[in-house]
Amino acid sequence: MTRANPTWGMPGLIGELGKLGITVGKTTVDQYRVRKRGASAPSWKTFLTNEAKAIAGVDFFTVATAIFRVLYRSPWQNPYCERVIGSIRRDCLDRVIIFNEAHLRRILDSYFEYYHRCRTHLSLAKDCPEPRATDPPENGKVIAFPKV
Repeated sequence: MTRANPTWGMPGLIGELGKLGITVGKTTVDQYRVRKRGASAPSWKTFLTNEAKAIAGVDFFTVATAIFRVLYRSPWQNPYCERVIGSIRRDCLDRVIIFNEAHLRRILDSYFEYYHRCRTHLSLAKDCPEPRATDPPENGKVIAFPKV
């Protein structure tokens, strides 16, 4: 599960396993979770120390297309909006090249369906906004398939 979803953190893994009827603790998930390799990024403190003079606060959600056209909308500086935009970027847009606005809308429609029907949320006690029944192991094998 971690190889197929490398950006999932521990709560997401525990939530998805719970939806499969598998109850596990953090230490068990941490023991089997595939770790990222390579150099780690600098800390926020280091980044802010180095870049503080050049930082500008702008609140836009931008997407660059394959032909270098920039599409954007402003999320009103709302913490919930900021959180979902981060999720959209990490889970979806950091992995695809957008060709135009119509393509972006199709990708986002697909992501929003996944976000509401399949993705577990820590704030919803590891359930989906549209609740999903637990599917216990005795129902058969777990088969992974891409959603977005």
